[in-house]
Amino acid sequence: RSGELRREYGRGGGRLSGGGYRREDLPLVLSLGVACGVAAVIVVVFYILDDAFRQSFYGRTVWLWGFPPLVFLLVGRMWLLVVRGEMRDDPVEGAMRDRAAQIVLVLLLVCFAVAWLG
Repeated sequence: RSGELRREYGRGGGRLSGGGYRREDLPLVLSLGVACGVAAVIVVVFYILDDAFRQSFYGRTVWLWGFPPLVFLLVGRMWLLVVRGEMRDDPVEGAMRDRAAQIVLVLLLVCFAVAWLG
């Protein structure tokens, strides 16, 4: 919603339909979005520490440690695009169109594949 808010208010709009958002909500929505992205990285770390090392699913669990910094980079990149006004409505579509995000996604797949098949 942050990207939609930024675009709508950049055009001089007053309210965004479908949520009751107002212009003054933009900094809070942006802050909460970034905080949720950082929380997602923390959840990944907790998963690795608490559950992944106990599973026999992964052959080389050390490769899972590539996930937190890569997820952080991906989340940071997505929010950078939002702040720049370059993010469309769908963050998944945005990640698929952005070259830097594509590289991070490939690296995430590599880390997972090596951890799983290792």
